[in-house]
Amino acid sequence: MGYFFILLSKALNQGETMLTRRYSKKHGNGGLFFNSVICLFASVFFFLTDSEGLFFPKEMFWYGTLNALMIAAGFYSVYRAFQLGSYMLTVLITNFSGVIVLIYALFYLKEPANLLRYAAILLTVASIVTVNLEKKEVGQKWVSFKWFLWTMVALFSNGVIGILNREQQIAFDTKCDNEFMLLSFGGAFLFLLVLALLLERSIMCSALRFGALYGAGIGMLNGGKNLLTLISYRHLPVSVSSPVGTGSGMVFSFLVSALIYKEKLKKNQLIGTLLGVAALILMALS
Repeated sequence: MGYFFILLSKALNQGETMLTRRYSKKHGNGGLFFNSVICLFASVFFFLTDSEGLFFPKEMFWYGTLNALMIAAGFYSVYRAFQLGSYMLTVLITNFSGVIVLIYALFYLKEPANLLRYAAILLTVASIVTVNLEKKEVGQKWVSFKWFLWTMVALFSNGVIGILNREQQIAFDTKCDNEFMLLSFGGAFLFLLVLALLLERSIMCSALRFGALYGAGIGMLNGGKNLLTLISYRHLPVSVSSPVGTGSGMVFSFLVSALIYKEKLKKNQLIGTLLGVAALILMALS
């Protein structure tokens, strides 16, 4: 059942990234306002899906505040990366965040792993490395430094978010998932809104006019994605759910890039995707 939750989570994530890319390419400015709207509606999602009554232990505010900062940084950095570079390359590189979570699971949580699981983990890492191998052709420019910087911020932020998601479940015995996410997205909304009012006030009306509908849809998709990820942690070890999520995310990204965006996929990207599929199969057998 845990595998189903992961796959459904990654499907929602693709919808989220596609809408984010569409807005960033079509309307461009107002990224802080736009992402604050996303966080607002993600908060609404977790408020509406709570069924046991909200309870906020005082210790949770530290977890929520740190996660809010990571969410705000992650959302805005992905938005900027989509503006500046390739959809597939951005998504594939940010998948390295799964490796950060994997290291945390194996070496900090000390989750057990058999040979098949280790083989699947190695294939996942090899898959990510392979799809990002890029041979420079004559006259071809490397990706911009700004794009690389925003992508690295997104990678790090998403990795920390994955760790905090599991840490709060351990601390509060998986009883406060909705409260944690409500604090996280509510805090991220406030952080981004304050920055937007300081830096983007002149374009506020335009940003809200075009970004409100996109932001509402993306926020709900993101809320669903995060809820399913947290549920998957209850059924599977993080050392399983992380590489399965990474591998399935790569497959979804490959299909979206090839079939919808018609991006030209290179041999190394195809090989990397096949390695990701092989890793998923080994992980399911482990």
